[in-house]
Amino acid sequence: MPGRPFRHRSALFPLGKHDDWADHIRKAELRAREINDNARLANCHNYLSAYHFIRGRHKEAIRVAEEALRLAESVGDFSIEVTTKYHLGIPLYYSGQIERAVELHREVAKQLSGPATLERHGLSGVPSVLTRGFLAWGLSELGEFEEAEMYAQQGIELAEHVKNVFISTALVYALSGYAYLRHGDLETAKKMLHKANTLGREADLQSILSFVAGSLGDVYLLLGRPDDALPILEEAVEPQNLDSSIISSIHPITVLSEAYRLSGQIAKAILTAEEALRLFRKSEERCFGAWTLLVMAKIQSENGSDQIEQAKQTYRQARELAEKLKMRPLLAHCSLELGQYYTRRGETEKARSELMKAIDLFRSLGMRFWQPKAEALLSEVS
Repeated sequence: MPGRPFRHRSALFPLGKHDDWADHIRKAELRAREINDNARLANCHNYLSAYHFIRGRHKEAIRVAEEALRLAESVGDFSIEVTTKYHLGIPLYYSGQIERAVELHREVAKQLSGPATLERHGLSGVPSVLTRGFLAWGLSELGEFEEAEMYAQQGIELAEHVKNVFISTALVYALSGYAYLRHGDLETAKKMLHKANTLGREADLQSILSFVAGSLGDVYLLLGRPDDALPILEEAVEPQNLDSSIISSIHPITVLSEAYRLSGQIAKAILTAEEALRLFRKSEERCFGAWTLLVMAKIQSENGSDQIEQAKQTYRQARELAEKLKMRPLLAHCSLELGQYYTRRGETEKARSELMKAIDLFRSLGMRFWQPKAEALLSEVS
């Protein structure tokens, strides 16, 4: 039956059995080439692009998705076109092309309105819901929190009208929770991530467990509860959970490294951060990797005099990448951490300059959770 490989994918995707469904799609791809069926070939490329970004091959995911989009537009298939744009946006986020991804997903959100809004268009989830979730994530990395919240609320409202498509609802709550986490609205983030965690576990959605746990653990760390964060984060990075995840492994590994740092387990913190950086370099996953650089710099700055100069270089690497990718919230955190770094070294003028930058960014972005900390540090060095 011609549609069977795609149905297999829909069943296996939420369970995190990505190698299995990809095998079915590759067989369908060969058949589509044999019979010159460009519509089916476009859909095969569409789904294989998702497989590539799940496995951290973002350049290949972008290349395959762009080919799928060309084919979909040539045959005039609306469903394949919009789902391919949706899939193309995700590796663009990962690789740091955040503005391009946001623009593409805004287009998808606009196209998926009216009668087409709650249709699956061949996916396991509902792309109108999922696209809005990814928009919330991408916009939050740019510091566009008001628009991020708008799409988060739209996605959640649409998800409430979806029946028995648990991955759509769970993932939009997870991505929206991550956006609120980046803004510093920790109570809203915690509520949304708990919802995502509950839905995911009830429906056995292995494909999102790692990301949800990583984000929820991060909330607990910011709330000053590392003992609550550690077991969640250690579960998140278990090999079977990372292998099943449809969202970056770098994120939960990075947060676990931060948890080890805060609990005084420095050796574990270093090893864990090094693993996240290894994955970052392998996949060129610059968006999450930029946050990893910041965590590694914090570890180095607290790990003895022999690491102090290395810490400054790593802070600069994080800042340079944040500037390049226009990740303003990360820029604010880099200035805050550099302010503390220079304060510890007795370099008062540099500390003051960095802390003033952090305060200005936190204020302009509405990141009120961190602003008082920066202001208190500034008062100490003034």
